[in-house]
Amino acid sequence: MGWKNGNLRGGEFRQAQTALSTYFIQQEHNFSPAYPTPVLGKPWSIPLEFPLYQWTVVGLGNVTGLDLTTSARLISLACFYLMLPAVFLLLGDWNVPIAWRWLILGLIVSCPLYILYARAFLMETMALTMSVWFLAAYWRGLKTGKWGWLLAAAIFGTGAGLVKVTTFMLYLIPAATVTLWLLWRQRPTNQNPGWGRIGRILALGALATAVPFAATLWWMHFADVAKAANPAARFLQSENLHDFIFGTGATRFSAAVWAGHWLIFRVSVVWLPLAVISGAALIFFARGWRGKILFCLACFVGIQVLFPVLYAWHDYYYVANTLFVLVAMGLAVSTLLESSVLPPWVGRVVIAAMLGGQAYFFCHQFYGGLSAMSPEGSDMTRLLRQVTRPDDVLLIQGEDWNSMIPYYARRRALMLKDGADNNEAEIRDAFRQLKGEQVSALITTGNITKDAPLMKLAVEYFGFNPQALFTWNNKFLYFVDKRWQEVRDNYEKSKLVYDVRPLVPGKLAPDPLAGHWAEAKQLRPDQLAFLRYMRPTPVRFLVRYGLSLGGNDSAPIFGAHPESRFQFLLAAGPHHLRTSAGLSPGAYENIPADQASDGIDVTVRILKPGVPDQVVFSRNLNPRDKPAERGAVPIDVSFEMPPDAKLELSITPGPAGSDRRDWAYLGKLVID
Repeated sequence: MGWKNGNLRGGEFRQAQTALSTYFIQQEHNFSPAYPTPVLGKPWSIPLEFPLYQWTVVGLGNVTGLDLTTSARLISLACFYLMLPAVFLLLGDWNVPIAWRWLILGLIVSCPLYILYARAFLMETMALTMSVWFLAAYWRGLKTGKWGWLLAAAIFGTGAGLVKVTTFMLYLIPAATVTLWLLWRQRPTNQNPGWGRIGRILALGALATAVPFAATLWWMHFADVAKAANPAARFLQSENLHDFIFGTGATRFSAAVWAGHWLIFRVSVVWLPLAVISGAALIFFARGWRGKILFCLACFVGIQVLFPVLYAWHDYYYVANTLFVLVAMGLAVSTLLESSVLPPWVGRVVIAAMLGGQAYFFCHQFYGGLSAMSPEGSDMTRLLRQVTRPDDVLLIQGEDWNSMIPYYARRRALMLKDGADNNEAEIRDAFRQLKGEQVSALITTGNITKDAPLMKLAVEYFGFNPQALFTWNNKFLYFVDKRWQEVRDNYEKSKLVYDVRPLVPGKLAPDPLAGHWAEAKQLRPDQLAFLRYMRPTPVRFLVRYGLSLGGNDSAPIFGAHPESRFQFLLAAGPHHLRTSAGLSPGAYENIPADQASDGIDVTVRILKPGVPDQVVFSRNLNPRDKPAERGAVPIDVSFEMPPDAKLELSITPGPAGSDRRDWAYLGKLVID
């Protein structure tokens, strides 16, 4: 479902960063550990995780000819399924009955968070698989002393520590716990006075973990040295990220941080009624399983305490620890099957209800966003690919170091972190690093004056024209003087339809249809083409930023930033309107709530002279606060049309009247 969607749903900023690295690894055939992530200028490397996932994706793509996004989704999904046998083995080591194990696996594969991220362009499932297999092998190696299991633990632990150390650290908690449990069991007693068995356990544990620990420490040092070579990337060195990664006393016990944890839990991890059912089973029926269930819950919560900010701000981190809460829930509910109080059918009904509840929860939360056809990137990034050259460098202000624009544009970039765009010394350092590169475009959030430090230095170092050439959704695009004519020619020759507005006179004059009422009968054929996916054609319309059309034949997208109104002339009698409406993910994803769109109102009304308007449909869409409304939301309205009336569909700002980031769109519209 949505397998060919171009945009990367879920933690898109982080997926784009991984995808950008993978793209340039493939393009440059660069398989160095200091792999390219060209978002913070030269040198282009800012290694975070060891690039085993990226290398695997490139390898699969090169061998099969698949595009990188498809390859990445296949690798992530394969890793997710390869993790399940390790869970099965671990549950067996806990003496969990086989039937219960299958139920727990059912809860895992039907978890909405895993459905979302098991097909993401991220290394999360690879790190999870290696960590779970490390734990399974370590557990058996310590108990049996068999060298095969110890070697497997060392291999999987090394992979887990390199690919994502924060995930590996979580699975070291149960590994350390089982080690302490075995040491306690082998403690010297009257029957066993010696220390030999304790020494053996410690030796086996060291054999399984020495290489993973050494490899992880080596990688952290290597990555820090590589990042230190880039002045703009030094904030990513370990010593500068300590408080962000491990939190502080203030963040660890912050109400706002724990509200973030709670939000992710209830909208992505578990449908709350299922948690309530599992909690009741734990309290009343779990008996001998309570210790194991509480241990799983302690691991689930404990990693949030260890990394409070990482988990509160990034839902994809929950790929690592959600496994524990699902195992706890599965164990708790499975005990209903053996209850001497309840009839046997009760446990089966509850289990079926839980699996059905998972399916409902997924459909409610994520189905719309994953199933809606989404082209790759935005009209702005498609324009940048059209008017710039593959070896060009972009300057980007106002996006911090979010990799989405560079990735979707397939260009290297110097992104000025928030606060750095007015620091002349920092800008000069970064610009000097770009000596010898062809810097061609500057993208800013909001128009900046020619006297702003960023613009003055862009003119001085690279010869930018301080007049913005295009605008898109409060982004302004500037180009170097020597490339202006080339950019204009490429724009004019393009066969693509861009929701990007030109800002210079002549051929690139602003859209004359923007912001005022127009009638379809007055339009030229090329203007009418923008309305070709509306049936019937509206007789009159008002679109704030002019007509725009994106997407493709199967999923067209009309730009409809508030205020947008479309009026239709219909025959008297019954009619049926079908379309969809939504907000661009950039309006609400990965930005503070107070800066995101607060939603839009979609209204369908009948207009008849001399009588009050008749509202036949009205809905507020607020994907910031309602995850179920992310993606294209279907609109299906039946109504009776009186004589001598018009039908109007309108997109207006939400209840607060603010149109900030209200980057709204309509899908294909049919009235019959």
